[in-house]
Amino acid sequence: MDASQHFCEGANAKGCTAGLVAMRNGLAVVALALALLASPRVYAFQEQSTGAASPPAQAEQPAPEGQPPAEGKPLGLSTETAAKPDSGTEIRIPGLGKLGVLPKMDFGLELLYGAADQKPVGQPEGVPDPNEDLTVRPRGLKAAGGFVVGLGRHSRKLARVRPRTDSSFHTGARHVAKIRFVRLAAAGVHLFTALGAVCGLLAALAVFDAAWERMFGWLGLALIIDGIDGTFARLAQVEERLPRFSGERLDLVVDYVTYVFVPALALVRAGFLGVELAPLLAAAILLSSLYHFSDLASKGDDYSFIGFPAVWNLVAFYLFALAVPQWLACTVVVVCVALTFVPMHWVHPLRVVRLRVVTLGITLAWAVAAIAAVLSGFPPGGWVKVVLAVAAVYVVGLTVQRYARWRRGD
Repeated sequence: MDASQHFCEGANAKGCTAGLVAMRNGLAVVALALALLASPRVYAFQEQSTGAASPPAQAEQPAPEGQPPAEGKPLGLSTETAAKPDSGTEIRIPGLGKLGVLPKMDFGLELLYGAADQKPVGQPEGVPDPNEDLTVRPRGLKAAGGFVVGLGRHSRKLARVRPRTDSSFHTGARHVAKIRFVRLAAAGVHLFTALGAVCGLLAALAVFDAAWERMFGWLGLALIIDGIDGTFARLAQVEERLPRFSGERLDLVVDYVTYVFVPALALVRAGFLGVELAPLLAAAILLSSLYHFSDLASKGDDYSFIGFPAVWNLVAFYLFALAVPQWLACTVVVVCVALTFVPMHWVHPLRVVRLRVVTLGITLAWAVAAIAAVLSGFPPGGWVKVVLAVAAVYVVGLTVQRYARWRRGD
């Protein structure tokens, strides 16, 4: 009796048979597993194109006239436009066959660089497509080192072009430089005029220090600037070079500060207008001057001023230099305010036509006396007062004569 028969004697016949079948199947699985482990091609993966093995498509023969196309093929489609099978990784296990095809894992590159576009048929390599989103290509021999960079058909050429060396280029460069120079010159004239406002500020600071000579020194410098800036403006053709900026408006702003506001402040601080009447007279000076400055008919054809020209800096200078009493100073202020509304032609000392030589001579003498008065201090010496008085009488007399001739119709 063998071992198997001895084992079956103590068991049920049906259970014994099932145990033998299970043992036999287990030994077969173990043997198969050992064979698979010993084989080097157990989990071999082959990467190939699934469409590579397909034979090349035959050239399509045109169908005879009157004969319908072959069934199973769409109208108007050729083998070139037919969809090509996707390439990927084919998974095949020996003994089990083909399991499937994994697609190419290149979607990350497509996200970064975009999908690969197909080149048009017949286009040579190295020639960019004009319909591409970005085109960068060498420009050639005409512009060495340049490039053509564009977006699609709307490309813009950005090239490093060599500077021209012909005479026309240098002529154009000189012309541009000349235009810039004349514009800078015109701007310099405006800046020169604006310096009068700085002089007005320094004069106002001198008023609070009761430094009257220093105050009139700054007002005198502003007067010189105002007297010569017009000549500079005509030489530089400011209105043509810088039409956006009005030199006349700038001149009016500066003149109101130096001719009206600071002198009125000085008369109030020095006590020439008293205590009770000072605010009223100072307001009359400011308001009447605004009327004159805003009057478009305040200048005649002969460059004379129609009405009192609001030269309160000169009025204040005479009141300080001659040391007049308070009542006389208030009287002079009232008379000048009233003359602002009288159409009398007050001559311009530098642009007068009649008696020009005499007027210029007296103006020069007055300038020398005014400088001497500021340098020596108020009140000045006797000869200075005489020259100042003669100059004032001459200008007032010339104005009255012109007004009388205008009334007679001469």
